[in-house]
Amino acid sequence: MDPARLIFPGFTVGKQDPKEAEALARLGVGGFCVYGGTPPSVSALTARLRRASRYPLLICADYEEGAWVHVPGATPLPTSLGVGVSGSEAVAREKGRVTAREARAMGVDWVLAPVLDLLSEPRNPIVNLRAFSADPAEAARLAKAYLAGLRDEGALGCLKHFPGHGATTEDSHLDLPTVRAARALLNRRELAPFRALARGADAVMLGHLVVPALDASRLPFTLSPAGPKLLRAWGFRGLIATDALDMGAVAKHWGEREAGLMAVRGGADVILVPRDARTLADELRVEAGRDRAFARRCADAERRLDAALRRVRGARPPLSVVGGRRTRAARSRSSPPAPRGRGRRRPAFRAGSPTSSRRRGRAVRCRARRSPRRCAAACPCASRATAAHAPARRWPPASSSARAPTRAASVSTTRRARASRPRCAAPPTPSPSASAARSRSTVCRAPPCARTRARTPLSAPQPLILWEKTMNEASTSWFSAGTALTAADFFVLLGTLGAMFLVGWWGGRNSKSTNDFFLGGRRIPWWAAMLSFVATEISAMTIIGVPSTTFRENWNYLQFFIGSAGARLLIAFVFIPAFYQYNSTTIYEYLRERFGHRTQYSATGFFFATRLLASGVRLMAASVAVSILLGWHLVPTLMLFTIASMIYIAYGGIESVVWTNVLQALTFLGVGMLTIAFLIHRSEGGFSAAMHLASEAGKTQIFNWGPNISEPGFFGKFFGDPNIVWIAILNGFFGSAAAFGTDHEMTQKLLTVETRRDSQKTILLSIAGSLLTLITFVGVGTMLFVFYKQNPGLALPAKLDTIYPHFAATVMPRFLRGAVLTAIVMASIDSPLASLTAVFVNDLYKPLVAKDASQEHYMKVSRVCVVVFAVALAAIAFFFSFFDKMLWLAFKIGGVTYGSLLGVFLLGMMTKKKGDKGVAVAMGTMAVVNAILLLLSENKVIPLGWSWLVIIGTLGTVALGKILPDYLDEKKA
Repeated sequence: MDPARLIFPGFTVGKQDPKEAEALARLGVGGFCVYGGTPPSVSALTARLRRASRYPLLICADYEEGAWVHVPGATPLPTSLGVGVSGSEAVAREKGRVTAREARAMGVDWVLAPVLDLLSEPRNPIVNLRAFSADPAEAARLAKAYLAGLRDEGALGCLKHFPGHGATTEDSHLDLPTVRAARALLNRRELAPFRALARGADAVMLGHLVVPALDASRLPFTLSPAGPKLLRAWGFRGLIATDALDMGAVAKHWGEREAGLMAVRGGADVILVPRDARTLADELRVEAGRDRAFARRCADAERRLDAALRRVRGARPPLSVVGGRRTRAARSRSSPPAPRGRGRRRPAFRAGSPTSSRRRGRAVRCRARRSPRRCAAACPCASRATAAHAPARRWPPASSSARAPTRAASVSTTRRARASRPRCAAPPTPSPSASAARSRSTVCRAPPCARTRARTPLSAPQPLILWEKTMNEASTSWFSAGTALTAADFFVLLGTLGAMFLVGWWGGRNSKSTNDFFLGGRRIPWWAAMLSFVATEISAMTIIGVPSTTFRENWNYLQFFIGSAGARLLIAFVFIPAFYQYNSTTIYEYLRERFGHRTQYSATGFFFATRLLASGVRLMAASVAVSILLGWHLVPTLMLFTIASMIYIAYGGIESVVWTNVLQALTFLGVGMLTIAFLIHRSEGGFSAAMHLASEAGKTQIFNWGPNISEPGFFGKFFGDPNIVWIAILNGFFGSAAAFGTDHEMTQKLLTVETRRDSQKTILLSIAGSLLTLITFVGVGTMLFVFYKQNPGLALPAKLDTIYPHFAATVMPRFLRGAVLTAIVMASIDSPLASLTAVFVNDLYKPLVAKDASQEHYMKVSRVCVVVFAVALAAIAFFFSFFDKMLWLAFKIGGVTYGSLLGVFLLGMMTKKKGDKGVAVAMGTMAVVNAILLLLSENKVIPLGWSWLVIIGTLGTVALGKILPDYLDEKKA
């Protein structure tokens, strides 16, 4: 087994040194892709390379329109569009036969044709004449006939460029095009010809195309596993080749080594035209030597390459067949004897001369001895080679390709171009004099061309094509067949989701009043409330954000937890007693009792702004991860979260949330530990070697002691770096106190237990649960760094925020991959929906809209609010999907308002200060100040870390809250 056989270098005859090609042949490459030359020089080169190689070589060439385009002296043939306008399978088959016969005579056994791209986009810079048609069925029909012609002469064909290049406006030779079409439209159009011909095809070439509807990873199909998986699912068993790797679409974005390894891992069997074949061969061999899965992948590709070599049939024809100039001896050796009564066979595709031929029993006779051009103009093919010899066919054609102007298929010379243009409509009613004049010059029984079609410009599509093109541009590609999940993964996902819905239904079966809906009747066990608190805290931000942060940086994130543990002590012994003393349904009701309605409404507004934005980021993180695993677009993934959450929360309220959170917390921890175990198993040298590698790279550093006071710019670095240990602990304390003590999403779980003591026990034991979860996912991020460091050939995602789901989708085995997906899916929007609804109904709707309504009325309003907030969160999540570094984004959003909220709660619990208006103004003032500081910090105007915002907001609110009421509230009095 030699992985170098998967490489097919490019070679231009007459411009490159043949000794270089001989050296590559001795190196062990599997074949070459040849360009240029003359028939003798190409033939001599291929023979020379076969003698130099120790393996049988499969030599290919890009003879889509015949060898004559690359090799002067070969037979001129019609373009694919010209064949498409003729609509004749016989013409397509004869083109294939002539191409294969001449290619094999020069030593080329693999013709990289036919092109199955559709003529979908008039502005397409590279398909145009190479496409058979704009109609999928017509393209498949003619391509099938062309392939039959190749096989008649013993050559191999290649369907290209999968999944279809016709709908793009970019040139993949220059940059990477994107096909923005919905899955349903792709199935009807671009994919249809490939699916029709996949079974039994010799080879398929993957295009340098990004197709989000088929591959959510947004990798080009040449490097992605989505294309090969889809082709194999259709029953394709032949070779899968990449497009040329030296094209700008890949060369500008990926290195030679990375692209080659990604292509082979993705399922490609042949790597066409790399820039440095020797280096890539070395890399493939090294990778195969250390990765058994990669070695098996290369061995499978070699077996398919050997099978393709066995399919090359018969002896090669003599070189004299090239260009149709064959001697009598050559004809006797290479062509079958002419059937009785049909006379001597003439060279195929000799345009412009009188001839007689039969195609499938239908005769076409043309007498144009005096004016052959006029006869060519009257025939339907209107192409450079088949003008006077196309068989009769039904007119007008059903295919939309018929509208393409035949001028595009004309020969290069001006005279033949004028001759090949269609001259007549289909079929007009001529005057007797006109008929007589025409009969004197030519007699042609072939059906005339349609002048009306020739007048129709290529850029004016028919209504159906126009509608499909509009839908193609307007639609967002949603679903894909490129998912890495198996039936086992979906079994894990659906089974766990079914259990979650069952638990949610069971937990919420007793929700009859708003007290049940918002507080669970205060009958939740403390241990369940604790696990619910942990699940709400970690959510998708921990599962997705912490591994990505640790992958990029180090363990500095653990410093924040020291301050977080201290904040939980403050909440347990200061906040919780106050909440239970006032018997609050929401914590903002406490502010109403302590200060007044203005303070309550201000805090409620801050809560809505913070929770909607921050929860939108969390929902976006979960949805992005799930979309990668499922191969879906973000929109249907958001819809999945939204609909699933609103169903059981609208039914059972906070009780459903708590009990489903218990299942979520156990799932999070279990999946994280399984991931670490799997990564240790896959690491070279085991756990100790992995930790040594991570330590050398600085990934295990916990404490950042900051700059030396003597360093220049000390104060700028001290205040601008949130990872310095003292600042991290301080920020962790204030940030956690604000998040856990003033955000009703978290404190709602603490109020569902019966007594104050149970609530304190819940928050204190959450220290251990949160620390265990945090260490688990910090370990996942570190082990992911080690894994990709030891496997540099593996592709990283476009955004490192999705490194964990990307790893699960591309590396993890079944069941475990489904478990990761399940953990992320379950980190949904349940807690925000319950808390947002509770605050809206109790703090706004009841006092302002319906103060004395019935419990049934409040329950109906609550369930409607669940639906409304679910839709709002989905919209916000979609907006934030365009941002990077999601973990820090969520903290920055909270930094603007959390300081004001924490300040007003501390002011109420630790002082005896009164004053509704002054406190509300203090909160608003500090929120505006923090927003300005964040804006200046993000634009590098001031060196201030975002984590200082909560501290500044808290201290400022406390200070202003003690000063302003003396003036504002006294004036009111």
